[in-house]
Amino acid sequence: MRGPGRTRIQRRHAARAAAVNAYAAQLGAYRQTVLQAFGQVADALLALSNGAALLDAQRKALDAAQATLDLTQQSFQAGQTSFLQIIEAQCLYQQARLGYVRAKAQRYVDSVQLFVAMGGAPAEAPAARQIR
Repeated sequence: MRGPGRTRIQRRHAARAAAVNAYAAQLGAYRQTVLQAFGQVADALLALSNGAALLDAQRKALDAAQATLDLTQQSFQAGQTSFLQIIEAQCLYQQARLGYVRAKAQRYVDSVQLFVAMGGAPAEAPAARQIR
């Protein structure tokens, strides 16, 4: 077959090949997106798990610092320690408290990241809605 009929067939084959190639490219991009999303979910779950261990450790440190502060205050009242030691114990307690608050805040951030990785979107803050 020669002439216009053959050219038409070649165009159809070329169009079909282009469509197949475009489909394959889109499928590859979709697969990459899905794999990336699964990776983000896995990372967020790991962060939550690590955050739970950190939060537990910070809670124990806070409890220990509180116990130390209480004992130091009792020792001061009994005349066995100086006021400087109470200040040092209070400083350590406040540092432990700050560490606990930071660990707790990180858990909230990790929870939001998991929510976003699973396709959710964080709610817009009320103040931000009013500005617009």
